[in-house]
Amino acid sequence: MMKLLKPSLTRIRRLLKKIVFDPKKPGPMKIIAAMEDTTYYERRAQVLIEEARAIRLSDDASGDYEQRIIQAIQMLVLAGLNK
Repeated sequence: MMKLLKPSLTRIRRLLKKIVFDPKKPGPMKIIAAMEDTTYYERRAQVLIEEARAIRLSDDASGDYEQRIIQAIQMLVLAGLNK
C-alpha cells in the first residue's frame, strides 16, 4: 500500500505550478477556454474527477490520476472566471 504524504506548503506549490496554464498558448486549453461555456467546464470537471476516482480505486499506477485531477481543477478555474 502506498504511503500517504501529509500536505505541506511545498507540495501545494508544486501542484499549483502544474495547474497554471496560458489560455492564449496554442493547444487544447486555448480551444476549451475560447468556448466560454460554464456548464461545459463544470460537467467536464465532474467527469474528470469521476475518472480520477476510478483510476485511484483500481490501483492504476500509470500516473493518470494526478493528470485528471489537474485537468479538473483547470476546468473549475475556467468556470469560476466565466460566471
